Amino acid sequence: MSVRQAAEMVAAAEGAVTAAQATHQTAQGEADRRQGRLDALQGELSAIAARRQAGDEADSDAARVHLLKLDLEGLAPLVNQAMQAAQVARQAVDEANNRLSIAQGELTRAMVNEQAEALEKRLHEMEALLCKGISQLAQLKGQANPRFIAVPSHVYQISAALAHFAVHGRIPG
Repeated sequence: MSVRQAAEMVAAAEGAVTAAQATHQTAQGEADRRQGRLDALQGELSAIAARRQAGDEADSDAARVHLLKLDLEGLAPLVNQAMQAAQVARQAVDEANNRLSIAQGELTRAMVNEQAEALEKRLHEMEALLCKGISQLAQLKGQANPRFIAVPSHVYQISAALAHFAVHGRIPG
């Protein structure tokens, strides 16, 4: 995957997170509004009951208690429905964040891969330059000493670290 493709995935995932958060905020706001209304009705019902227990009864209490109970019965399922919608929206936010995290990981891998490819290309260029230099060195040593035999170890001695890498596949230390 290219860096551009991975960056597009991240941008899309960020957009999805933003949209999911907005949906959740709206759903949670509605759930909180309905719960607030339910709490207010329950509070009013409790206040009437407390007042009546204290001996302060009003003629309108029975009708008001009846209406409050009907409102509470009708509102309770709506509160539950809104809470469930908010929970589903929260799960969507979590899933969108998970997809964003995956996309960010892909972007990091693509960037590192691109850097590795560029470095490998540069190392091949340096290797070609080294080989050309060793060839020129052999020619110069041959010109300087007519009895010079172009044995690789007489022309150029590679470093111990590079020799270790060539044999073992890793740089020591």
